[in-house]
Amino acid sequence: MAWLNPALPLRLHGGAAIVELPCVVEDRVCLHQALDHPHLERPLAFLENEALFPHLARLAQPLPLAQLLQMLGDGMSGHKAQRIAVWLWQRGLLESVG
Repeated sequence: MAWLNPALPLRLHGGAAIVELPCVVEDRVCLHQALDHPHLERPLAFLENEALFPHLARLAQPLPLAQLLQMLGDGMSGHKAQRIAVWLWQRGLLESVG
């Protein structure tokens, strides 16, 4: 992510939607928030075995990249947080503001 400015404000792409879908969590099926977007084959609730929500819900409003990585890193390793942010950016699920 060296090519992105850490102060760059990011938000979920305008075509993204937060939906609920059934997911298996600890051998139980429950409704879980997921990210839906035309660039995805199907809604995505987990990435690298990490729940994307409630983390990504904060991206309805612009958030600097450094803050996004810190927020994701509160619940997972910093390297995994960075991989998830890169994956979202590369697929056009995040957009820069400004």
